[in-house]
Amino acid sequence: CIQHATGARRSAFRILILTHPRSGSSLLSSYLMCHPRILLHGELLNDEKQVYSKNIPTLLEELDNSLSVCCSDSIEGFKLHICQLFDRNIEPLHLIRRLNINFVIVMWRRSLLDSFVSLKIAQKTDCWYTETEENINRGIKVYVDETKFIQYCHRLKNQWETIAQAIGTSVPYHIIEYTDLTRAPTDSLKPIFFACGLSDITVTTAMKKQNPSNPADSIMNWDTLNENCKTAQLQVDKLFDDVRCRHSLKTQSWWPDIEPKPNSGTWTYRVAVPFISYHALSNVFKSLVSHSISSAAYPVAEMAHEL
Repeated sequence: CIQHATGARRSAFRILILTHPRSGSSLLSSYLMCHPRILLHGELLNDEKQVYSKNIPTLLEELDNSLSVCCSDSIEGFKLHICQLFDRNIEPLHLIRRLNINFVIVMWRRSLLDSFVSLKIAQKTDCWYTETEENINRGIKVYVDETKFIQYCHRLKNQWETIAQAIGTSVPYHIIEYTDLTRAPTDSLKPIFFACGLSDITVTTAMKKQNPSNPADSIMNWDTLNENCKTAQLQVDKLFDDVRCRHSLKTQSWWPDIEPKPNSGTWTYRVAVPFISYHALSNVFKSLVSHSISSAAYPVAEMAHEL
């Protein structure tokens, strides 16, 4: 069970969930809390729950004090919506280093329309998650203003791009997409437990899917909605991969610029650059996160399981 700190303070292993609203972070938190050694403090920068100082150094000290309740053999953490960082002008990497965050979980949702509609329904019903059948939203519809939706998409993409550039090569992290978590929660959490030095467990939750209806049944103006809006996607994994690739290809200022791709002809790749797939890079970073590059490292074990 969770051991609370007494006497001299010893910092526990700290994790941070970085996410955007209506992307499954509450579901992720409920799964993580299944482990007896994990304590999550919730959404600390939610002003409706607790008001922190507007002075950034003071705010970070207050957050540090809120987190310092566990002994060093426990894992504790909290959740941040990325908009909360931008609203307060907090540099992501500065917060992570000041709070001694050991591991970051990036939780996101690919379908921008699903996130947007879920947000509108939650604002309309004032119900943000549920564990009872009575609070499942059935038959509730919202109107999607295309202009506001496009602004929402641009703002979210820009914020995630800034996050990726800030921490993509500086912090150990793991990325989870909403549909992957709902489809295979136990497998999705294995890399997190491994990075935290914890054994795997089978996770369960009492949470219910709050908006089970298809978008066509939840949006009043579905028939007239632009097709680009219906299919709009967020690609947070691609943003982080791009940052890692740029960093791996040019790590020193004196290195020559990358060879440009050919514009025509039969060549379809850069001759002087070896092809390294995103999956290969991802396995390397997973090994770095777990501090293990032996045959027992997580990526090798994962690949063996898939084979």
